[in-house]
Amino acid sequence: MEQKTKFHFVHHTKVITYCHLKDIIALYLQIQNERKCFICDSRRPYNLQHNTNSHRIENIITTFQPERKMSWWQSENGVFPKRTSLYELILFIRPAAMLVEKSKDFGRTWKVFRYFAEDCANSFPGVSDGPADSIDDLICDSRYSGAEPSTDGEVVLKALDPSFDIHDPYDPTVQELITLTNLRVNFTHLITLGDTLLTQRRRNPQDKYYHALYEMVVRGSCFCNGHASQCIPVDGTRGDTFSEPGMVHGRCVCQHNTAGYNCERCQDFYHDAPWRPGGKTDSDVCRRCNCHGHLEKCHFDLARYLATGGVSGGVCDDCRNNRAGPQCELCGPYYYQDPQRSVDDPNACIRECFPFCSCPHPACECDADGSVDRGLCDPVTGQCVCKQNVEGERCDRCKFGFYGFSQDDPSGCQCKAGSKLDFLLCILTHFTEIFISEFLICTQPVLFSCAELNLCGEAAEQMTSTDQCSVKYKYAAVITFLLDNTLSFG
Repeated sequence: MEQKTKFHFVHHTKVITYCHLKDIIALYLQIQNERKCFICDSRRPYNLQHNTNSHRIENIITTFQPERKMSWWQSENGVFPKRTSLYELILFIRPAAMLVEKSKDFGRTWKVFRYFAEDCANSFPGVSDGPADSIDDLICDSRYSGAEPSTDGEVVLKALDPSFDIHDPYDPTVQELITLTNLRVNFTHLITLGDTLLTQRRRNPQDKYYHALYEMVVRGSCFCNGHASQCIPVDGTRGDTFSEPGMVHGRCVCQHNTAGYNCERCQDFYHDAPWRPGGKTDSDVCRRCNCHGHLEKCHFDLARYLATGGVSGGVCDDCRNNRAGPQCELCGPYYYQDPQRSVDDPNACIRECFPFCSCPHPACECDADGSVDRGLCDPVTGQCVCKQNVEGERCDRCKFGFYGFSQDDPSGCQCKAGSKLDFLLCILTHFTEIFISEFLICTQPVLFSCAELNLCGEAAEQMTSTDQCSVKYKYAAVITFLLDNTLSFG
């Protein structure tokens, strides 16, 4: 939605020269058979009763009052060229050549919008005099230059040439043409009439010439990218001190969770989808990020948006309450999700366990020697994250076929299955039923893991009889000895 008011007034008008800003000047001209004396005094603003000879630039702002043609802006005599920030001009005698520029960044950079000249080829060589081949074609227009009429001459510039059909008003080319913050007009050439009417000779005949302009009208609308229906004054902008009926101000009252002077971006925390201009049938509302109540700051991530098939592109920044993940849906390192609490609960992520602390949930009581990072828990299930060769809810034992449970071992336990063994003992019964400590002296305390398999079949070295190894044993244990002892079982 756009504000449909048709008159848009400049916020700040500025020119290089005034007539006359520092003192009073008398201008003597003889036009036809009549001698005229014009007084110019722009030291104070124009006032219909007290100061009608002030010709400051603000006089051109349309007031819709009956006496509006009694005030105008007038330049110094004989000083060329002149420059002012205007759009549609109503002058006394139109200039022989001029150009209109526009800015989209409040006057930091400028781009020529249109050339106007009585003789385009002479005034602006290399610029086509039309007609335009496309809606954004830059041309020189000769319709609004020349000596006639001698007063009330108009210069009209239409941002969008009506001879071209516009199917999409939000097409980038169209937006480039109609979006602006400032307009600037350069009067590059003034029409001169000769010196025959002067009653006395002067050193510079051009001293009698000046630019004069009494009205400026900009027809347009408050541009809000389809996300607003009202505009309000911009703080600190001089033009917004005026309150004429129908005046269009510069700040949009944004809707659809958008923000900015022209609703050109999404509001903070509404970045779950990319910003788009509002269309005819779809407002393209900026969507709120889902951080499960753990944050109110996020940014849009195109890669995530594409990866989710356009479902979600918002990424939460610096989740609170020990949360992690694009939507704060996970617990951070050393925390896990309490299954009794929802993901929105600020206390749902429980701290990990260390030997010096106690945890309220058993699943977090990880063995520091057998778990990753000495007690890291899975943030969702609460299950301890075991080292590679370790298992158990608490990561407190070797996997089947592994031995040597150790804090210093990165994998937690070792495996020598299939390698050369110092001694292989096949046991017919559960190893805990044999008093191993009575027969063996070990290099270090060893934890054993037993599996249902036959270790004797392809072993290169064994001290058991063939008859014993032909049996599939219930359990097997791998043991290393300090001494080369022989052990027999009855």
